[in-house]
Parts: sequence; C-alpha cells; structure tokens
Amino acid sequence: MRFLVLSICLFGSMLLRAEEIQPRNGDEKTAEEMLKLVVNDNNAFALKLYSQLSADSKENLFFSPISISSSFVIPYLGADGATEEQIKQTLNFSLSQKEQQTASYQLARSLTSYNRTSDTDFRLILANTMWLQTGLALLPDFIQHMPMEDRERVRYTDFIHQPEVAREDINRRVVERTYGKIVDIIPTGMITSATRMMLVSSVYMKARWQRVFNVVDTHPMPFFPNPDQTLSVPMMDQTATFLIHQNDTCTILELPYSAVKSSALQLSMIILLPNQRDGLAEVEASLSIEQLNNWIEQLQLNRVQVRLPKFTLTQAVVLNQALSSMGMPIAFTPQASFAKMTKESLSIGKVMHKAFIAVDESGTEAAAATAISMNLTSVHTQPPVLFQADHPFIYFIMEKSTGTILFVGRLVQP
Repeated sequence: MRFLVLSICLFGSMLLRAEEIQPRNGDEKTAEEMLKLVVNDNNAFALKLYSQLSADSKENLFFSPISISSSFVIPYLGADGATEEQIKQTLNFSLSQKEQQTASYQLARSLTSYNRTSDTDFRLILANTMWLQTGLALLPDFIQHMPMEDRERVRYTDFIHQPEVAREDINRRVVERTYGKIVDIIPTGMITSATRMMLVSSVYMKARWQRVFNVVDTHPMPFFPNPDQTLSVPMMDQTATFLIHQNDTCTILELPYSAVKSSALQLSMIILLPNQRDGLAEVEASLSIEQLNNWIEQLQLNRVQVRLPKFTLTQAVVLNQALSSMGMPIAFTPQASFAKMTKESLSIGKVMHKAFIAVDESGTEAAAATAISMNLTSVHTQPPVLFQADHPFIYFIMEKSTGTILFVGRLVQP
C-alpha cells in the first residue's frame, strides 16, 4: 500500500533553526526534556484539534498537526501579552518562546535524519518558509533569536503591488516541495494589499508498507458509512502478524512501514476501528492523548486478517474559527499584538490548511501544508483475528522513535 501524506499549513512557518540546545542549570530544561515536551505538546494539540474539527463536521477529516503547530512557532515567538498567552494555550505550547523555537527545530531535525539518496522508498520532508513584504522591518531582538539558517529561508516579495505574482510564487514552491500533491494552498484573494507576511509550513511523507498487500487480493467489498448507506469500495486484504488490541469500544491495529535505512525513524499507521458500525462517536468521545497512549501500550502481536479500503483524500480547511473556539480569538482581531516581531500593527488574516493522503497496496503517500497570512490590523495458532475496516474509523500516522503524531484522519466515506 503506497501511503502518501501531504500537509501544508499556510500562516506561520516554523523557522526552527535555533541555537543548539545546551543543558542548563536550575529551572532551565535540557535538550532531551524540551524534545519530549514538544512531542507531547504536539500530540495533545492533535487530539484537541481533532475533537474541535470532528464536532464541526461528520465527513472525512485529515490534517497534519505538526504542520499546523510548526506554522505557529514564529507568530508565537513574535507575539506579546494576551496574544502570546492565547497562542501558547491553544497550541499546547508548554515551553517559552525561545525554547519552543529551539525544541521545534530539534524535532524537525530528528524527523528528517535519514539519507535521501540511499532510500528512495521513503520520504519525510518538512519545509518552512517566511515570506515578507519588501521593506518590512523585523525587530533586531527578533532577528537575533533566528539562527543564520532560518534567516536564509526568509523570502521577500511585493504583496502590496503584485499580490497575484506573490501568490503564484508561493504556491509554486509548495507544489515543488510536496511533489505536486498540494496545489493552490493560497487561494485567489487570500493575499491583499494589507498582507505583510506569509508563513508557510509543509510536510510530505511517502512510505512503503513493511508487509505490502497483494494487488490480486484486492476486491470490491461493501463499506458502511452509516446505517442507511452502503458503498462498494476496493478492499485490500492480507493475513500476517501485526500488533493489535481490542477493548470494549474499538480495535486498535498498527500497520508498520518499512524501516528507514541508516536511521532510527520508525513510522506506523495506527487505526482505531469501532467495534460497532455506528460506534465512531463513542470512540471519539473517549479519545484523549492519555487513552491513545494507553491503547498503544496494550498492543500485542497476533495473526490478523486485515481488510482495509484503498482511498485517496484531499481536504482543505480554514482554521480561523476552530482556533478561535479553542482559545485564541484575539490573534485574528485588531487587538492582536506581535510587538516582539515588528513595529507594524499586525494580526492574523487567515490560517489555511490543506492535506492529501493516498493509501494503496504498496504503502502510503501523504502531504499537508499550512499557510498563515499576517495582515495589517484589519502471533497464534488459532484462526487469524479479522480486522475488517468496512465502516468509519480513525487513523494516525506516527513516528515511533520520537512518538510524534504526523497526521490524523477520519475515514467516513472512501
């Protein structure tokens, strides 16, 4: 099964190249402590945002929490007062502004520490860019906390006089970084003469299943989106040994991807399949990061017959309302303060997130991007366990060595 996941968040880029983390005394945290915190924070934010978005819609859902949270590292670094506190609370940032930038860079480096030339079956690419209006002055203290590598990722453009040229340029670069999977992350009209900054974060993943599905075993089978509807979908099928756990509400299955050469990276898809065809709401109601971790810890090897639908999804969502409801409304208003970044009075115009996933017999390909505009204020001998995903389920793509949730999705209708 080829699994391609792509996520892009347009708003804020994670300019993560901060100074190397050094162990410190007293209350200051070590590099290991900060890395663990930033992973835990990202995962908690993933579940919190899933809860918000799933409550707003009962359809398919797919996004990259790491793309979104990384997009907010720079706005968080430049925010002040109530704006800073609301971003910190909503994004689940438990670190200080400078620590968040440093630890986020360390996580990004950990997730991309593999040899791209020796392993062509795997790709995990995180890219972050900061686009500024030509002539916009950033404060010296703000620039000082950006290492040279991050400063080199800053691009200047003329949002005021050539907004369409700027839009096309940013979109073209996102298309390149996501291998053509995320197109037009910035829609027409998003950039205006009031735009002063665009922060763009993208994630691209392509991985091969550790145990691929045989194409000849894929057959049309029924899928039940709800009690009143039945679809015919291409259902992949294989029997092998996998990690699995069943509780009163759902069955959890881990489908690992092939090991990454010369790297500690270990990626898996974690699927939460409700025990009842109409049991998705019950699983969602009980879902928390603590519960998810508990279920994963209880996974055990067993012989499993896995039936999983092939599917491809592209989803775009404007996150302003969701993020405001989660606790950061002020950033989108004239009362916003990014006074640690620039003397210009800025607020967040729009947070646009777009994600793509394709799952087939060989593996997964996925991508996502987030864009933020900142404007002037305005094993067993028994028969195999049957895991038949023929009704709505939740899935995660996780990097196991760090524990990072890269993507979160809900499949209601393939």
